[in-house]
Amino acid sequence: VTGSITLAGSGLEDILRDFTSWTTNGTPVISTGAPGAFDDTRVEEPSAIQKGGKAFVFYVAWKSSYAGSIGVASGESLASLTKNPTPVLTASGSGWDKAYVSGPRVFYDNGIYYLYYFGSANSAPEFEAAPSSLGVATSTDLIHWTKYASNPILTPGSTGWDSHTLYRPFVLKWQRTFYLFYNASDGRNERIGYATAPTPLGPWTKYKSNPVMDIGSAGAWDSQRIGDPWIIRVSNAWVMFYYGGSHSGSPSMGLAYST
Repeated sequence: VTGSITLAGSGLEDILRDFTSWTTNGTPVISTGAPGAFDDTRVEEPSAIQKGGKAFVFYVAWKSSYAGSIGVASGESLASLTKNPTPVLTASGSGWDKAYVSGPRVFYDNGIYYLYYFGSANSAPEFEAAPSSLGVATSTDLIHWTKYASNPILTPGSTGWDSHTLYRPFVLKWQRTFYLFYNASDGRNERIGYATAPTPLGPWTKYKSNPVMDIGSAGAWDSQRIGDPWIIRVSNAWVMFYYGGSHSGSPSMGLAYST
């Protein structure tokens, strides 16, 4: 079930309340690069992972030409990061992700790092032009990545809630099954669903009752779109952070839970 944090008697009140009060760092930890750099226009959608006492933060890097690539910054503290001078994943020369790559999420399993992302062949002059599909790349050092030969691993549906484009993936493992959560659009609204697989590379099967998270009711802060799911296991519950927005309001962050 999903709902608010009013969970009297459930044992989850204190756990979820810990995630509802946040303090900003005050200053950016990753900024745009100098003119001409691969990240000279926008940096966004960070995803952090720890390796050997060091934090690696992956992010989407945009040039003024709307060419999206994926960069990484690292450091011993999340507040003090040094950018890698070049992107670690770029658009392909041809094929389904030839225009841009975006939305990085890194997952570790059995000695291998998996970078899940979305990309598109549409080179229209806009950020994250549709339609986009999901892909994955692998690495052992978080710097050198190899795209999976059978990409894309998930594509838009022929009709329905995810028929227009797919966005930011998030992968977790639970009881020997891999779950790939993603947000998708039907051309007007964004919702959240998932697919499952026996391995981190797939094959992925969309859940038949998708979407598992719907937009809010008319007039709600998230009545138009929800997306970018990030999920953690806390005690006996799953906690999801997500962004949402309405046709008239600014995007904000939300919290959902499942037991």
